[in-house]
Amino acid sequence: MRTHFLITIVISAFLLFVVQPMYARILLPQYGGGSAVWTACMVFFQSFLLIGYSYAHGLVRWCPMKHQKRVHLIISLFVGLSYLLIGALRSDIVSTVQEGSDPFVAIFVELLTTVGLPYWLLSTTAPLLQFWYSQQSLSDDKSNDVYRLYSASNVGAFVALFSYPLLIEYRLSLSEQSAFWLGGFVGFVVVLAWLITRLSQDKGGADESIPKPEKDGVDSPTNFVFESMRWLGFAALGVVLLISITSNLTHNVPPIPLLWTVPLALYLLSYILTFRFPAFYQRIYWNVLFVVLAVIGLFLFYIGSQFSLVSQVVLYLLLLFVGCVICHGELYLSRPAPDRVTSFYLILALGGVVGSLFTSFVATSLFNQYYELFVALVGIMILVGLSKNVGWLTRSSLVVVSSLYVVATWTIDNQFNRFNIYQDRNFYGTVTVKDIELEGRVERRLIDGYTAHGNQVISDSQLKPLPQSYYRRETGIGKWLSSEWNVGTSRRIALVGLGVGALAYYGKAGDQYRFYELNPQVKDAAYKYFDFLTTSSAQVDVVLGDARIQLSRELHKSDVNKFDLMVIDAFSSDAIPVHLITQEAMQLYLDLLNEHGVLAFHISNTYLDLRPVLAQAAADFNLASSYVYTPADQRHPYASDWVFLSRSKTDLDLYLAGSYNLRETTETEGVRWTDDFSSILQVLK
Repeated sequence: MRTHFLITIVISAFLLFVVQPMYARILLPQYGGGSAVWTACMVFFQSFLLIGYSYAHGLVRWCPMKHQKRVHLIISLFVGLSYLLIGALRSDIVSTVQEGSDPFVAIFVELLTTVGLPYWLLSTTAPLLQFWYSQQSLSDDKSNDVYRLYSASNVGAFVALFSYPLLIEYRLSLSEQSAFWLGGFVGFVVVLAWLITRLSQDKGGADESIPKPEKDGVDSPTNFVFESMRWLGFAALGVVLLISITSNLTHNVPPIPLLWTVPLALYLLSYILTFRFPAFYQRIYWNVLFVVLAVIGLFLFYIGSQFSLVSQVVLYLLLLFVGCVICHGELYLSRPAPDRVTSFYLILALGGVVGSLFTSFVATSLFNQYYELFVALVGIMILVGLSKNVGWLTRSSLVVVSSLYVVATWTIDNQFNRFNIYQDRNFYGTVTVKDIELEGRVERRLIDGYTAHGNQVISDSQLKPLPQSYYRRETGIGKWLSSEWNVGTSRRIALVGLGVGALAYYGKAGDQYRFYELNPQVKDAAYKYFDFLTTSSAQVDVVLGDARIQLSRELHKSDVNKFDLMVIDAFSSDAIPVHLITQEAMQLYLDLLNEHGVLAFHISNTYLDLRPVLAQAAADFNLASSYVYTPADQRHPYASDWVFLSRSKTDLDLYLAGSYNLRETTETEGVRWTDDFSSILQVLK
């Protein structure tokens, strides 16, 4: 019977973690590719996890034992049949968000009306089955055995986490993924119904008293209230640590494909080890290691560029793992008796919601940098010190260390930011403007985490600033915009991705340059601290919002004017907005271009080669292509890759002498990306 519990819990956890990235992928093209979609999905799923745990707690607390299984069986069959009849999780269920509506609310409604009920049912499985398992005469040590089932559920989540990007997304389209998940969910309902039926027939142990843990348990109401606050704190701090370190890795370390999966995997692994192997967590050793790594993390946060790439990744991940082992090890040590298992998991789920809301909304408002990392580090030290069975020496040491840590962070932060002339943070990330002296000149840079989004040499001269790096005259786009193509006739140009607005330099009187930018802080910084937009001879407009959504709206206007050139400049980092380079996006661009219009894609990227995607698009839409590569030099450390597409090869050959046919520059077969199917693994260098 224990195997049946184990299988059911693992299946439910696997389906819970697979549906989250899958459904976010379904929503991305319709609601824009920004982090807002992922954050809205994360908040929804964590909220429904809390609702599911609340239901499980209420059912075992208020419903007699003999009726619990019957009630849940009826509900499970109802949800399964309803979901099957509705035919949810289709890739075409989402309609484009209406102009003026709140995308966050729209995403919540979309998720609620499609995957809400199935996800809720899956979320109830782990706490309910663990409680029912504790009622059976299955183990001499029910307390440890029950909590080991929770470890097993994290194994299911762990497998799902890696199988989605490496197998499911890589092999299946979204419609096929939906069918796969639907089949898995129906199978889960069948297995759950069979297990509940077996349990209802088995009367053994149903009325037995529930033993409490032999030690470290919660055996009085006063202790339970106190420990509940610690459970909430450790659960929340674990999530804050996870999200903050993931943010630092993806912002302060050069982007590495699939890097976001590793922190979550380590988070789950810490749960698995501490709940399955209690001896794994030895408090004194893990806390000493944590303090040492917290000090190293302080330097990583501010001067990470002085460390090698491998060192940064390894040290950040080690800090995360050790911190999570402490959080989850303390949770296991203070676990309650099995009769309170649903209360325990309810508080853990609430802590997860509190942690995610804090990092997603509260910290964004309070901090102009990812300082929630230090909140988590200091908070863990304090909570460990509040444990009842911690000696006075350890408690005093943690108080002193945490106090010194706060002072050191404050001092280093003031020193590090002395070159900043602007720094702020919003929903989309952090934006910093720095003035840095290089080779006797002052260079002003716009930085988002690790990535520089443009720069300008500050001079006393009143001349227009010259574009640098990827946009200098020698690059593909520099050659195009400074060629004879841009002489004589006024041009209408769309540019996806603003940066500092360097390409506005090439604008001349009569031209219309229309930038599309997701982050309003980037627009503010570009206008206030850089001169490209304000000194351009062209008429410059900046449209805020996801480019594909905004362009789609413009296409449906009766008085739309076609573009002569569209510059798609959104692929320099690894977290590329895939929805801007799919076949559907390509069709949108072509619909907005005039007969001789040209598409220019900036695909400079350290880890991804997007040429096969564009080569396939050129073949599918019968477009001519040119690839222009500009190597780095001493003054410009960035190599530049640009791809140009046009309906006529003549239009490209006239102004891009010395360029290469795109399909002749790559040995990789074409890669066809659509809104229904895409995988980063296909374009790894």
